[in-house]
Amino acid sequence: MLRWGVLRGTQVRLPGVRIVNAEVVSTAILMDGPDDDALPGVDGYLGPATLQAKRTEFDFDAKVSRWH
Repeated sequence: MLRWGVLRGTQVRLPGVRIVNAEVVSTAILMDGPDDDALPGVDGYLGPATLQAKRTEFDFDAKVSRWH
């Protein structure tokens, strides 16, 4: 069951984030997660802006994503 409402979070800067051997300072929003059974096996989300991606590709057959 999904419930829609207001999300409240705190914006933080995370220095020393390492993505594919490149260290960056990333900005993240911290908020309380959903109920334990809402998204089993999901630890979090990483958006393309965090990766400084100009282009993203999704190969759903191979279960691969790429960014440039």
